[in-house]
Amino acid sequence: MSELDLTIGDMVGRDRFIFKETNDVRIDFVRRGDEIHIETYYKTMQAVFDENASLAADFSKNTQLSNLERVASIPTGLYYEWSKEGIIDDPERLKRRLNDSDFAKVRTNGLVI
Repeated sequence: MSELDLTIGDMVGRDRFIFKETNDVRIDFVRRGDEIHIETYYKTMQAVFDENASLAADFSKNTQLSNLERVASIPTGLYYEWSKEGIIDDPERLKRRLNDSDFAKVRTNGLVI
C-alpha cells in the first residue's frame, strides 16, 4: 500500500489513522461505521495552489469530458471568506469569481464555467 506497509488491521481500535504527513499536506484514513474515508488536509495555501497547477497541467481538453468535471479546489479559509461575502450561495457570482483571472490559482483546468 505504501512505504509504511499498512494493513486494515492497523485501523482496528482507531477512528483515525494518519497515513502520510509532510510540511504541506496530511492524509488521514478515517473510519465511519463500516467505511474508510480518506481526508486530505493542506497545511498551506501554496500546497493547494501547487496541486491545482499540477492538475491543470495534466488536464486535456481533447479527452471526452464527463458530466461532472472538477474545475477548482478552493482553500478552506478562502471558502469561508467567500461564504461570508455570499459568493458560495450565489451560483452566478461563484462562476464569475472562478472565471476571474485573479483567482486562476484555484482552478484545476482551463474550462470556462
